[in-house]
Amino acid sequence: MIGQELLKQRIRISFDFDVTCNDAPIHNDQAKYDLALLLSFLTADKEMLLHMMVNACTNALEVHESFVDEFLPRVNTNSHHLFEPAIDALHGDEYEYWQEAKEDALPWGDMLSLATEDLFKCFSAEFVESSFEVVSA
Repeated sequence: MIGQELLKQRIRISFDFDVTCNDAPIHNDQAKYDLALLLSFLTADKEMLLHMMVNACTNALEVHESFVDEFLPRVNTNSHHLFEPAIDALHGDEYEYWQEAKEDALPWGDMLSLATEDLFKCFSAEFVESSFEVVSA
């Protein structure tokens, strides 16, 4: 084998973002239902909220979906995965509305994914700063 390893160090690169949630994209005909789910989502499951915030950061970086799959494999932005705990925490007609959307499998797509598209638009990230450091040799 020709060549030898001359240097190997582990470095950590981090990016800081301010992630905000603004309900402007969901003020439409079904605002009551969207707002109920968004408010439930913000409190129902912090792990799912973190997944949504990471999704907003990757969108701000304009990284490709394969990058997320490769380097952030735990992040799952499937609507059923993200919103199920929030739907389960709803009550009354808001619960019935979203439960129906969750269970409705359309032949040409997934109703819950279609119904939650605007909720994804509520989250945005603004790049603040980056840093890097040598972690170990």
